[in-house]
Amino acid sequence: MTANAEQDRARDQAALDHAWQWFALHARQRMQCVNFFLVAVAFLAAAFVTALKDKHYAVAMGVGLLGAWLSWWFHRLDLRTKELVEAGQAVLRHSQRRLATQTGIEELEILKRVERPGRCWTSYSDVIRVLHWTTLVAFLGGAAYAAGVRLCLVTLGG
Repeated sequence: MTANAEQDRARDQAALDHAWQWFALHARQRMQCVNFFLVAVAFLAAAFVTALKDKHYAVAMGVGLLGAWLSWWFHRLDLRTKELVEAGQAVLRHSQRRLATQTGIEELEILKRVERPGRCWTSYSDVIRVLHWTTLVAFLGGAAYAAGVRLCLVTLGG
């Protein structure tokens, strides 16, 4: 192998390693955000139920609004993290195309093969978006319920 060929190979490997590390970091961050979101939702749901059970309707309403607010911001954070993941994918896609061409193994273009999910509503983005929006709506509904109960009790003098 010539010196230029070795330099080209080392450069290609460095580019691939850099892209992979970028992608892996942000993909891992994205999943950690989802896990943290689910833990936060569990704690907020427990706080909401406890407040309702103890007839602290104003607290339950506040917890519901906080849960909706956090759902919105986790959704925004996920959109940004997705952009960072996709930036790494763009470079990986190029590296995979080059590797597939060099080896003659078309299947090495893995990102090209999985760009579109095989089934509806199975991409990470779809699932995470549904989690965020369902939780947001549920917390808003809970806050409205707590506010309605409180209003009824105040109106009826209870």
